[in-house]
Amino acid sequence: MVNSGNAQASATGLVQGVYKYELTVTDNNGATGKDTVQVTVNAAANSNIPPVANAGPDIALVLPGNATSLRGSGSDADGSITTYQWRIISATGSYQLSSPNLAQPLFSNLEQGVYEAELTVTDNVGATGKDTVVITVAAQRISAWKNGLKIVPNPVETILTAAVTLADINSKIVLVLTDMRGTKLYQEEYFVTEPAITKVINMRKYAAGMYILTVIFGDGEKISRKVAKM
Repeated sequence: MVNSGNAQASATGLVQGVYKYELTVTDNNGATGKDTVQVTVNAAANSNIPPVANAGPDIALVLPGNATSLRGSGSDADGSITTYQWRIISATGSYQLSSPNLAQPLFSNLEQGVYEAELTVTDNVGATGKDTVVITVAAQRISAWKNGLKIVPNPVETILTAAVTLADINSKIVLVLTDMRGTKLYQEEYFVTEPAITKVINMRKYAAGMYILTVIFGDGEKISRKVAKM
């Protein structure tokens, strides 16, 4: 609404910006007078941006491992996170959720099955954001394979072949060759995706005598064999 003297006019439909209006008045003798008014339209105040919840990556466990920390977090572009709240929205087995008001509570006593947890974060003006994470608990895998190490030939003159079997694939093994005093002569790491592998070691450069070949499995188990070099 523009007001100059006792004359009024409506100014509607304005967007952000600066506007100038001119009023011209004429008296009964035809003389005129003018005046201007400036109208400034400011941008509307920004509304609150809701917070963003992050329930973390999906989690996979294999029994007997039956506990994990949920890996939640939250962010707020124009404020701060004031509360975290977890709840289990589906479960196929029993569980225990400790301190559900923490960002990263302990989720434990799990049974085989699939669980879905929902994280709600609240910002400093009461707006909320939600996200979910899936926790899968699998039964312990019983393998027909066992960790093992076989070496041929023994005694060896040039090429030693090490045949390794593994109880658990998709894990790292380490082969280490030492002399009888424990001095490390050879070491190599392998990531194994099959239950049995064969590795070749060139013994030509080593002096005649006794050596020890050790394989270290991903679960920490070690198997050693004595090697006679001719």
